[in-house]
Amino acid sequence: MYAIRSGSVKTYNVASDGTEYVTGFYLPGEIIGLDAVATGVHPCGARTLETTSLCELPYDRLEDLSAVIPGVSKQLLRIMSQELHSEEQLLMMVGSQSAEARLVALFLSLSSRFARRGYSATEFVLSMSRSDIGSFLGLAVETVSRLLKRLQEQGLIQVNHREIKLLEMEKLRAMVK
Repeated sequence: MYAIRSGSVKTYNVASDGTEYVTGFYLPGEIIGLDAVATGVHPCGARTLETTSLCELPYDRLEDLSAVIPGVSKQLLRIMSQELHSEEQLLMMVGSQSAEARLVALFLSLSSRFARRGYSATEFVLSMSRSDIGSFLGLAVETVSRLLKRLQEQGLIQVNHREIKLLEMEKLRAMVK
């Protein structure tokens, strides 16, 4: 497992035909590699999206520490639970939401994750490409670009290259309910 100190990371799987499917985006303060706790094998790959600093968290050492400090195991369970919840939300979103709602849901997720870490909830830089966003949401890159333009024309967001500004949070939230 690794804690992201700065930067960002995407996780992905590669299909038998060589197509890469993005499975997640991770930000500073988040942990990647929880998928290997049970088997010791990471079922997906990970790639940094920008200059990134990681801190290795050897699971066996965390287990030892949990025996001495019970709060450590409770925190690990909380993190794993959050990860499962995020996966469930993603599956529901991709299966049942419109393309526009999926993109807005991603922005709102990033917004709340940045806010939890003391960063702006309404202005942030997307470290991932439009292609990665499309792969993650099950959309073509052209659809992502078209939706970004539409949301901007509606006055809901402002886009300047990879910089995103969420202008109408309540309206955006209403789009994903």
